[in-house]
Amino acid sequence: RQQPPAGAALGDSVPDCQLVWGFAGRDAGASQESAKARYGFYADHILDAIGTFFLISGLAFSGYMSPGVAYAFLIAYFRLSIEIYLAT
Repeated sequence: RQQPPAGAALGDSVPDCQLVWGFAGRDAGASQESAKARYGFYADHILDAIGTFFLISGLAFSGYMSPGVAYAFLIAYFRLSIEIYLAT
């Protein structure tokens, strides 16, 4: 008999994590589960945007990058991200 993968039980022990994390909801098959997956993707994208904002702001205020260049890069990154999120 073949053993299941080591992380296989993780999804069973935390079924509500699909409401928060997109990676847990990607394998959802039912229509109710796909609604949870979409919310997970949204939360993942929002957290990525917040993290990117703080990362670029830190670079702008640290002196490694001028604030104008940093925020121009941030705006370009957000525009590209929004385009990709709307396309998929």
